Amino acid sequence: MLSIIRTRTRQLAFLSILAAGFAGLWLAGEPASAAKPKPTRLTELRVEGPNRTLDPGTFYATGTERIRRSRQSDACNRGKGKLTIPGRNALGLVQSGADRRKALRQVRVRRDEAGFFVCEIGSIVGRPFSSPQGFAGWSYYLNFSFGSRPADEVAVGRGDSVLWVFSDFNEDPAKQRNTGMALELRGVEPGTTDGQMTVRVVAHQFDGSTTPVSDAEIEGASFQAPGESEGEYEITVPPGFTTLTATRAKDIPSNHERTCFRPSASECPSAHGRTIYASGSADRFAGTRGWDRIRALSGADRVDASQGGEDLVDCGAGRDTVLLGRAGGDDQIRGCERILRARD
Repeated sequence: MLSIIRTRTRQLAFLSILAAGFAGLWLAGEPASAAKPKPTRLTELRVEGPNRTLDPGTFYATGTERIRRSRQSDACNRGKGKLTIPGRNALGLVQSGADRRKALRQVRVRRDEAGFFVCEIGSIVGRPFSSPQGFAGWSYYLNFSFGSRPADEVAVGRGDSVLWVFSDFNEDPAKQRNTGMALELRGVEPGTTDGQMTVRVVAHQFDGSTTPVSDAEIEGASFQAPGESEGEYEITVPPGFTTLTATRAKDIPSNHERTCFRPSASECPSAHGRTIYASGSADRFAGTRGWDRIRALSGADRVDASQGGEDLVDCGAGRDTVLLGRAGGDDQIRGCERILRARD
């Protein structure tokens, strides 16, 4: 009798586990026992060249990268082969961007006494300190603080923002570019129904500390006037979508913020979206409440686009899963093998 009871108990336990598994399949659209990849760390990259923006601000999954080599000379002549940059860091991040964005190709580095020296980004090469025209080259900022350490030694992760800048310290002041402070544009609304808003501009010192800027130009605005406080601007934007950027003389241009002006609030995003590129492995990440543009690439990726907004999700190769909101009618989904709906 005892053996029968034990057998029956095991059967009931097995049936309970099986039932729970089917419940997970019904509610979530996949087996409850399916292994989930760890959340992917996304880091923002922005790249400002001497006369144009090479990357306006994109979120990338990064890791160990192989970067083209330059010869061991101040002239940064192109060499053969590649150098391995291990881990998630500010140097590998720019190569991760170049793998996905043509404007950033090529990236080249060489070794010197301080570590890796960046010779090229977007095939833009600088000048050595010995040049009679004056030095020109690449440097980086991490979260608006100037990068004083070799970029390959600076770990990056979720929530970090890396800015790479080409600065030209030409002997001719009229030819100097990006030699001042790094500007930041704050307070841009994702959407407006009257085309008017108040924004603020600050300048970051090398250590990241800020000072208000009252003489900047807000590019993209159809009208601007001084606000009530120092560094504030009352601006008007044209109908439709507009990208706003703060600029001033030789300072580094600000972040590029997109805003929408339409008569109905429902026609504009309720939050700022992101452009996101995943890695070639199995990634797991979520979008924002804004209108995101997501490229998942290869691997068995899991993309959570359920926060709202009119998202564009391109899953690419691999068996990918995308989670949409309960409505999700305005989302554009490409190449995603499994599409699930968020539960109530």
